[in-house]
Amino acid sequence: MSATLNERRTIACPRCGSAVRIPLFWIAGIEGIFRCKSCGLAFKTGYKAGAALSATGLVLSLCTVQLLLGSYSLLLGLALIVPLWLFYGFHLRKRYMLYRVRRRMRRNTDNEQRAA
Repeated sequence: MSATLNERRTIACPRCGSAVRIPLFWIAGIEGIFRCKSCGLAFKTGYKAGAALSATGLVLSLCTVQLLLGSYSLLLGLALIVPLWLFYGFHLRKRYMLYRVRRRMRRNTDNEQRAA
């Protein structure tokens, strides 16, 4: 079980391809910079984008609970909101962060090709 959990918390570095473990503080929505241990590439979602994606995750979790449960069980709904919020927020931030890193890598290679 822990091997699959660790596999879910890793991403492949776009520069060198090695597995980069996503830290727990980042999953919980706290912003920070973490780096690839092999090549040193920094991974960071901007503060404003991270807050917007976390808010989007909250809205998605509220909508999911409302669609699944309606107003039948308020306590069960409240118990589901936080895990869903972390799930949606994490996956939205992960996709956005990988998009930004890949875009930066493309831009760097384009600049190097122009300079050569």
